[in-house]
Amino acid sequence: MGTDAMAYVGSALSFMLQHLNKPVIFTGAMIPISYSSTDGLNNLLCSLIMATRKVPEVMLCFNKTVFRANRTTKLDSVNFDAFISPNMSPLATVDVVEGTLDVNISVKENLVRRNPVTEDLDVLPVCDKADVGMLLLYPGMSADMVMCFARDFKGVVLLSHGAGNMSDEVMGALEKLVKGGDRIFVNITSCLRGGVATNTSLKDLVQSGLVLGMDMTPQAAFTKLSYVLATNLSIEKKKKLLLQNLRGEITVKTSDSEEKKR
Repeated sequence: MGTDAMAYVGSALSFMLQHLNKPVIFTGAMIPISYSSTDGLNNLLCSLIMATRKVPEVMLCFNKTVFRANRTTKLDSVNFDAFISPNMSPLATVDVVEGTLDVNISVKENLVRRNPVTEDLDVLPVCDKADVGMLLLYPGMSADMVMCFARDFKGVVLLSHGAGNMSDEVMGALEKLVKGGDRIFVNITSCLRGGVATNTSLKDLVQSGLVLGMDMTPQAAFTKLSYVLATNLSIEKKKKLLLQNLRGEITVKTSDSEEKKR
């Protein structure tokens, strides 16, 4: 498919496909496949090779690198290495040696999520795209702008500063909206790497119902919120579901406090 929406579609499909037990791979090209200089043929070949491996994940294969789809974001609009996974290592690398039939493939098995459940694949819905919005917070944004933007959505992903910081004016508007109880707000960082934290400035908002998206990409946060809103759960249970690591979209920590990027 086209590269512009690939991280969104790949993320969405990762939440929609429950009990997945086979590889699903997205790929594309920066240069159309009809051109002699295309990267599409190599991307397609690497994807086909990766499809032979028992990796039950929704993945994105680009420039000899295989990522978990809901961890990716498009970084470059020109170069072949257009995608990155800012908060998680790639799942695999695939390299076809030019002029030969040799293939070098390396899968990081410790990162692969394997489904312990033997249930059949279940395709779950996501909500209508008009129900979810995404708002980039910037210096000088007024409370009225936040209120006006949020009123037409059931859920909003907020891209805040740094580790979750935002102005007092924006926080005041959000407090009113969050306490209203009829919308869900997920806060993630606008930085490429890292995530939001439960710092002092956000403590009251979190207690009021703001959901911290930790280190999810904007694409993962948007599509996960779309998936959660489509469930028949109560607002409170939807918020709890958003905090769970459903498809490896967030970084969790092991008991020894070391990050386990699964």
